Amino acid sequence: MEFDTVDVAQNTGEGIGDDKPTGDGKTPALSQLSKEFLADTLKKPENTVVIESNKDGEANGLERAAMTSKAGRIGYVTAKGIADTPGRAIDSFAYDLDNPENIALKVGGGMAFGAGMRLALPKSGAGRAIVGGVFAFHMAKDALKPISESYSQAWDADNVAELRQATDTFATGFGHFTYDTVLTLGAANWGERGMERVMRGTMGNRQFTRFEAYKQEMWTSDNHILGNAINTGVRSYNRVKTSVAESLGLSRAAEKVGESKPRLTDLERDKAAGKGLEEYRHHVDEKMTYSRGVALASGERIGLSETVSLLESGINPRAITLAEAKSAMRVEMANLKPEVRGLRAADEGKVVEKAADTKSGDTRTAETKAEGKSEIVGKIDRETNPDNIYEMSKLMKEQMARMDEEGMAVADRVEGDIGPVYTALKTEHRPLDQGYGEVARQMFKLGEQVQRADDYQQVGMLFGYFRDAANQWNLGNATSSARLAQELNLLSIEIHTGLKQGLRRAGLKPEEVLAAKNPPLFTVRNDGGAGPHTIPEINGVWDVDVVLWPRNMMASRSIATSGINGHEIGHNQYGGLLRFEESIRDDVIGNAVAKGLEAFRKEQASKNPNAKVSETVEVPGHGQVSRQELYEGILKAQANENTSDIWGTAWTGPNSALSLGVLLQSLRKGGKLENRNVMGSEYRGDGNPLGFEVHGMDRFRVKLSAEVLRQRANGDPLVLEYARNLDRYADVASREGDYTWSSLDKPGQSVTVPKAEFEAMIPHLVEVQLNQPLPALKGKSFGEILPDMPNHVRKMNELADIIVDGVKAGREPSAIPFDVNQYTINQVFGSGMPAAMRLMAEGMSARDANAWVNRYSDHFRSQYLKLGDPHIEPLGPTFNIQQLQIDPVHTLSDRGLAGLSKIGTGTRNGVERFAPTLSGYTGGILAESLVNKPDGSSFMDITRQNIADDAEAQKKILGH
Repeated sequence: MEFDTVDVAQNTGEGIGDDKPTGDGKTPALSQLSKEFLADTLKKPENTVVIESNKDGEANGLERAAMTSKAGRIGYVTAKGIADTPGRAIDSFAYDLDNPENIALKVGGGMAFGAGMRLALPKSGAGRAIVGGVFAFHMAKDALKPISESYSQAWDADNVAELRQATDTFATGFGHFTYDTVLTLGAANWGERGMERVMRGTMGNRQFTRFEAYKQEMWTSDNHILGNAINTGVRSYNRVKTSVAESLGLSRAAEKVGESKPRLTDLERDKAAGKGLEEYRHHVDEKMTYSRGVALASGERIGLSETVSLLESGINPRAITLAEAKSAMRVEMANLKPEVRGLRAADEGKVVEKAADTKSGDTRTAETKAEGKSEIVGKIDRETNPDNIYEMSKLMKEQMARMDEEGMAVADRVEGDIGPVYTALKTEHRPLDQGYGEVARQMFKLGEQVQRADDYQQVGMLFGYFRDAANQWNLGNATSSARLAQELNLLSIEIHTGLKQGLRRAGLKPEEVLAAKNPPLFTVRNDGGAGPHTIPEINGVWDVDVVLWPRNMMASRSIATSGINGHEIGHNQYGGLLRFEESIRDDVIGNAVAKGLEAFRKEQASKNPNAKVSETVEVPGHGQVSRQELYEGILKAQANENTSDIWGTAWTGPNSALSLGVLLQSLRKGGKLENRNVMGSEYRGDGNPLGFEVHGMDRFRVKLSAEVLRQRANGDPLVLEYARNLDRYADVASREGDYTWSSLDKPGQSVTVPKAEFEAMIPHLVEVQLNQPLPALKGKSFGEILPDMPNHVRKMNELADIIVDGVKAGREPSAIPFDVNQYTINQVFGSGMPAAMRLMAEGMSARDANAWVNRYSDHFRSQYLKLGDPHIEPLGPTFNIQQLQIDPVHTLSDRGLAGLSKIGTGTRNGVERFAPTLSGYTGGILAESLVNKPDGSSFMDITRQNIADDAEAQKKILGH
């Protein structure tokens, strides 16, 4: 049926439909007329469904379809309401423009709440998440109210007019909510940021950090009433959640989890495992040789420097005993002039070449001398003083000698025994990240094939490292070595997270680029003399790198772990991303060599036009080899180690070279960085046809790191000054002479190349490694995914200053404000070396400087274990251990529960992060509603009702 038209009287301010003035304008009268009009004209017999149109015309097809069922009406209201929401939000904004007091109250209330929450809440933690959750609930409740009302109206609608009314309720309410949300959340965000700027400006950075630390402690510590209450609730919740999840897991049949990569057949697995395990043993032996030299006939290792010296004398170290080696070395030492003998263990302990000259700055470049009065120049000059670095290396050597191999083996066994017992008694077990599930599956599959002792010999090294890493994960803070392993795992995951963030910045999907790649796991254990090293993955057989930090280097944990482990983390899994594809590798490395040779020869020609350089070099076992071919062969052999040095410097800055330098000086004769190494047939293979040992020379590695800093500095004076001083350090702390590789196959024969010529390759090698598009990065370069070097280095320097200031003032570490949100654990580790060097520059001994830095760094790092690390992302994917079949254990790791857990974690992280911002909605709406009209109605009530009435009246009466 059609409704009759209704004449509308001219609105003169008098109410239409009654004889009383409205008191405040036109709209209420129009709304009142629409109510009376609808009441009179929409009366229908009960249970009658009307799908005829009203004055707006015939019902459309969607409305007719919707009226046939309750579900259809709900669906129509939802779709049409969402479509109309933007328009109603604009209506709300227009109304507030006519009533600016509304905007002022909402914005002011939102800003006030945002500022107040920033003042009261810590930057992270359960308390912040709870507060954010309360405000998020309030917002959700307001959002659901119009939806609920509209659905109720639609459910009971008997005609199209009522269906449209339900749609209007949805759109009007949700539109107004959307507008209010955008306005108040934005205001709260301004208030939050503004309050932080005010606090920093009035308090100063140090007092601000102290205040933030106090808030963090108050909201998270069991020592405070508030923190204790929150922690009690969280612990109760976790127990209930775990109990429910485990019961659900036990009630379900084991589900097959999709493979993360194509599976190997048994034959392929056996071949890959055999080859990989052989590479493992070879890798460890290479590391042992680089650190300690080759094994003598009697089994001992006397050091790389001593090994090369014997070879240079024509003596095969593998054919003599320790006593014979000592006798030979005494003869060698007796025939050398005192000034070039270097040091023996019994010597008094001074470097052959005193570095005292460097304190005056004589070794700096002209550019650096011109900046001699610069604070940065003086500061870094003192920090990288080679004398002090050498003193620290002597301390490290002494500390490592205190715990011999037997002591470390016993400590490993004791910790291995108590670990399972401690884990069994823990009331709250923190599981290893599910991302390591793939290697767990591989471990069980390999375990099924182990029947005899010789079988176990094949996998024992893999199992042992992974077992110890998992055991120390379970131990948590129960032992000092487990605690350090936990902190190193956080360092590893932080770098992995930074890598994912860098990939996203470059427009790549981390889950594609990093498929089946997880951060290396750490274990602190007996190194067998190899020093820090990585047990690399076997792709498809053992998909995890395990990094070992020696027990006898625990005392150096705060000064050396950043740079050394930055290098170790860069090995195999990540190193695989940076390797040049086989089809371009020869050209890429060849071009870098050619450019380096060309630059060097031009420089030499300008200095001495008549000088002639031989185009070939005699290589033992290979005859004459061109210099181009020789240098390509060396760089290919060193590719994995050089790539890891570049990676480590990119993530840990100057720590890479400085911590490496301290360690290597502690291992070398005379405390001098070596420019000698070994070569032999045992090192030959794909990519290393000439048989060079795979590590770069000590001096070369420091120079390589300096060049990475230079190319990543982006003009930053601090980073550039570090690069200059690392070059100076390499020059002063290294042995005299050119680069030499002595032959293990032919004692007495060697390859020697001019160090200046070989080092001319470094800038071109770094440039191509940073800028060459890489297939594994889908055409992006390594440089495109790296973090901001200057910002990273400045954060470490800032923390180093905080430590130095605290030590000089005699303050306890716990009295120093520290916020885990402001610094990464990587930056905490990285602040240790510069802090120790600065303390030594002011006259403190290496022993005392190391001890003080350990106290401060240990305390700062403990906060990440206590409060959580806000700079990491979960690894995933979820792994179901039920499928392992060896004594199956039911767990909560099925896909459905993991998905719910992921959603819950994401929601929690969101409300925690935006708690002050979420408060702005409540603040804005509360401020608006507190100011009432004379009749008792609030601005908020009037606004919403008038918008609804206007829209309805215009549609039903005016035909709009």
